[in-house]
Amino acid sequence: MGVELRYEMVKRGFYPFGAGKIIIDINKFNGLKPIVLPERGKIKSINVYTIYTNPDHASFHKNLVNNVKEKYGEYFKDELSEYIDKTYQKGKRAKHLASYIIVTSESGSIQKVESFWNIKESFKSGIAMEQILKALNEVIKNDKVSIDEHHADQLLVFMALANGESLITVKELSLHFQTMCYLLPIFLNDVKIDINKKEGDYYEVRVKGIEYKPE
Repeated sequence: MGVELRYEMVKRGFYPFGAGKIIIDINKFNGLKPIVLPERGKIKSINVYTIYTNPDHASFHKNLVNNVKEKYGEYFKDELSEYIDKTYQKGKRAKHLASYIIVTSESGSIQKVESFWNIKESFKSGIAMEQILKALNEVIKNDKVSIDEHHADQLLVFMALANGESLITVKELSLHFQTMCYLLPIFLNDVKIDINKKEGDYYEVRVKGIEYKPE
């Protein structure tokens, strides 16, 4: 969208303890270009990332990577696992396993498939593996969807500020997404959001931006 930025992950945080820290440096820009992604397009790469606080879950990442390579080896590019061994607020230790599969296409579409367990949930390796691989398969076979539901609501803000009409396609309209569709016209009077359900069970989202220019 015409913005150059750099970021540094200083420290990871976990819900509900928080404690994460990211530094972002954004170059000065004159305005945002619209984002136009009417479909996913050809897959370029698949990356697998896992962050865990229980050393017993290290094997989950290895098994996940092996499964992804076996099913989608032609797209697999990279992997990263990180063990966080820290005590958080009031002497309590965060107990989490977070796995993310990032699917990137040649058109610039990026979709995330995630598996996340926290201290209040019971982690069962077999069920977790089945769920995340099923979700990945849904992304792979649906080339009409360009943005996943977890990122669509965040993109709406920038689409609303852009110079021109933006277009994305999504599988589901999350409650966060629907909330943003309600709030944005209240704060930005001239923004226009148009949502149409398409054949194939997905949504086309068009946003006419307000052509915001930073002072």
